[in-house]
Amino acid sequence: MKDNDLNMEYVRLIDWYSQLEREVRTFIFSVLKEFGKISLNLSEQERSDDDFPVILTLYGKAGSQTIKITDVYLKDEDIYADGIDNEDDDKYSEFYIYPEQLRDVLYFIGKVLDMI
Repeated sequence: MKDNDLNMEYVRLIDWYSQLEREVRTFIFSVLKEFGKISLNLSEQERSDDDFPVILTLYGKAGSQTIKITDVYLKDEDIYADGIDNEDDDKYSEFYIYPEQLRDVLYFIGKVLDMI
């Protein structure tokens, strides 16, 4: 099915989304370069699900895990996160952040730095 209006709108949205993704990545990089690691800094006693602004399914060495994000940082010019497993409450580190997770990292940074 080819509808020129739909095709043009599709191309416009893909271009817009790609531009937005680049801008979000650039913003995250600039914040992390300025502040270094962004952390919640919660003690074990302070931890409850309400204290974690972002919970994501992340992919690590042991497969995918649902992680309560505690830290976001740069490593080798890539964005990484650390966090606490939602099931076993163990701390895990060095989860690579994929493009589809940038929005959630942006939200985490905004909450931790009181931007929102």
